Amino acid sequence: MIQHSVMPIEQSLCILSCQSDLQADISPWLSQTQSTTELKEIRRWLLSHTYDSVLLDMRNSPHKILSDIRYLKQHFSNCNMIALIDPAHKHWGDEAMRHGADACISTSDAANNGLVKLLKSLEAKQNQPHFLAIPSDPCTGLISAPLFFDRLNHALKVAVRHQSRTGILLISIDDYLSMLAEYDVLICDGVLSLVAECLETATRNSDSLARIHHGLFAVLLEDLYDEVMVAHIAKNIQQLLDQEFNVLHKRINLSVSIGGHLCEAGELNGAALYKQTQEALDRAMASGKQGMWFYIQEMNFKAMARLNMLHGLQRALDNCEFQLQYQPSHTGKGFIPNGVAPVICWKHPTAGTVTSEIFMDLLIDSGLIIAAGEWMIKTLFDQLNDWKIKGGWHSHLQLFLPITEKQLRNSGLEEVLMREMELNDMGSERIIITISEQTVVKNTSIINKLLSRMPNLGLAIELKGLSSGYNTFTYLKQMKVNYVCLDKDFFQHMHVDHLETSIVTMIVNLAQSLNIEVMAYGADSDYKVKNMQALGCNSLQGKYFSSAIYPDSWKDYLVNH
Repeated sequence: MIQHSVMPIEQSLCILSCQSDLQADISPWLSQTQSTTELKEIRRWLLSHTYDSVLLDMRNSPHKILSDIRYLKQHFSNCNMIALIDPAHKHWGDEAMRHGADACISTSDAANNGLVKLLKSLEAKQNQPHFLAIPSDPCTGLISAPLFFDRLNHALKVAVRHQSRTGILLISIDDYLSMLAEYDVLICDGVLSLVAECLETATRNSDSLARIHHGLFAVLLEDLYDEVMVAHIAKNIQQLLDQEFNVLHKRINLSVSIGGHLCEAGELNGAALYKQTQEALDRAMASGKQGMWFYIQEMNFKAMARLNMLHGLQRALDNCEFQLQYQPSHTGKGFIPNGVAPVICWKHPTAGTVTSEIFMDLLIDSGLIIAAGEWMIKTLFDQLNDWKIKGGWHSHLQLFLPITEKQLRNSGLEEVLMREMELNDMGSERIIITISEQTVVKNTSIINKLLSRMPNLGLAIELKGLSSGYNTFTYLKQMKVNYVCLDKDFFQHMHVDHLETSIVTMIVNLAQSLNIEVMAYGADSDYKVKNMQALGCNSLQGKYFSSAIYPDSWKDYLVNH
């Protein structure tokens, strides 16, 4: 039990803790009709001391006290707010509870030892976290803690189904309590609103933002596959807030400390994930202003390394360090070149050529894939136009253009495709957009809309793993599909696993019965190529024919094949 002395303050405020001699200490105070304490005086007392509970006298100026309760509960949520009412006006107690008070008590009950019992019941909950009790924060418009935890627990359940990861960032305004003591209510609320705006700028549309209490904010990050996104967003937040802001004509320097955590699907429940993130925030705050720390130490090093790579990718876009290579495909019969797929690579200034397997997930998670995708489309069509002029492109060839989900959901994709095809005089019948199975299942309406506006555009669906195919085939009748592309995993163990062969045979037969051609990836040996041919695959792609080649070599490749 915390032992603080009872401290009646002149006017309508009394600081309390749970003690046996409380009734004797406070009885004279209860017998008086109090005048109204100014809000800034209440704040001064709460900022300069640590108290368990505050008793606010509503017998005089109840409307003003209701406003004070609402403000104090937002900024001092760990302190219990108790409204003292006249027995003849119990409705004010109901109003006080609706405005955020933790409890209310009449003067008659308080004088009869009821206050001691009330404080003991409140003390039993004092080790539990106190949060804003309303669905949204009226100051910032962000969601409050209860709704944040509802979304967190739901996100963790969804992550198990999608086998993705869930992250939390806790952002604490440095020197927030000092700011409360120095500035008035409007300025402090303005700072909170400004932080909320910066959080919305630095995070993704799919992220949930909340104000937990005081100067503490939280970001819920869903559907993650790489911890670098957590570090990337955290760094963006710190950079946006590390400057001087003008809030109601006051110059205020802001900075924040951030704690982060990322858990695997099914690893933690919401309460445990939040607690561990809070521990990371405590570690960040202990290191001084603008601290940043992740709960898992390995994540601190790995995330920072990946963050450095992310900055490098941004520089690569700015400095034109990306380039395209081209992966040819061949017919299953006769091995005639029938198409090409662009492969993005990074010509790093010190590390040499970096293949897309190293950075593609990071490019997608960070959102840089939008800018990189537009660059790839423009570069690709410029190259196709150059091949047409120099005789390196035949009418039977098709271009397989990979499109990620983020690109597909970007409203500018259609405009970019149409503009580049028109500028380079390309018929859309030569273009086959390639989309993963998971993206197709989640974005059927978007794909149908794109295909309806560009009716000659082709569609290829990539299936990965032996568990794939069954969900996707239910969608094949809803859209026009030209190709089903089977990942190399389908053919990895065909020499020892007859079940694998049977499943691939079933998928190939089903696709071809729907007049859909089948392309097989991973054609890297004579054995696999012969099996792919035997299964009836229409097109083959892999190192058996060629690795990805540079554009200057493409014309010679066609001549020699």
